Amino acid sequence: MITLKNVGTTYSDIDQITLGAAAPLPVGVYQENAAGFMYNGAWTQNANANALGEARKFTNDPNGTVSFAINNTVGQVTVYRTTYVAGVYGSMQVFVDGTLLTTINNTSTAFLFRQPYTFAVTPGNHVITLKNVGTTYSDIDQIKIEPAS
Repeated sequence: MITLKNVGTTYSDIDQITLGAAAPLPVGVYQENAAGFMYNGAWTQNANANALGEARKFTNDPNGTVSFAINNTVGQVTVYRTTYVAGVYGSMQVFVDGTLLTTINNTSTAFLFRQPYTFAVTPGNHVITLKNVGTTYSDIDQIKIEPAS
């Protein structure tokens, strides 16, 4: 988070702010709070011993997204998340460079942590975005970025 604050009683002016793209994440395992993840909307950090790394982030914000960049060494991504009953938990859409790839169903008959969902990506430089669908819950526990085979 970047905070710009006027100091004193004089005027301040901002004409333009330019932010560079986040560096692509290399192959590896990343907790929900990794620096390369860009969250939008309302997400809640949750310490939980049942989650991988004992923490996760969850949302029921219909505009809640998390995005991250990957490079051309990546061939698949595994999202570890929590599942629960329909109506409480719902689904997440997976976008690659703004195009819908698939939808992840986050429903189950019990509260289940550490549930993997794997999707393939064509090797290349991409931005992956996970978007909560509706006002049901989705969460991010851990993301594993794996090499192309």
